[in-house]
Amino acid sequence: MLARNPAAHADLTDPDAVARLLGALREAGAGEQVETLVNRLPAEGLFDLFRKQPWNERRYKFGRELDGAPAPSWDWYDLG
Repeated sequence: MLARNPAAHADLTDPDAVARLLGALREAGAGEQVETLVNRLPAEGLFDLFRKQPWNERRYKFGRELDGAPAPSWDWYDLG
C-alpha cells in the first residue's frame, strides 16, 4: 500500500522527514501525491509546514477553517 500511495500512508510524526518526503515527491513529479500529503498536514498538527508550501503562504495567512477553506482576514478589533 505504501508503495502505491506513500503520501496517504506516510508517518507524519517527524516534520523534517515529511519535508524531505515532500521534496522527493516533487522531484519525482508526483504532484498528486504532494497534494495528498500537504492536505494531511493540518490534521496532524503540522500547519506551519502546510503554510510553508508555496501556494499556501498567502492563501492561509489567517489560518484555516474546519472545512479546509482559508480563514477570512481579521484584526484585533474582531476579537472583542
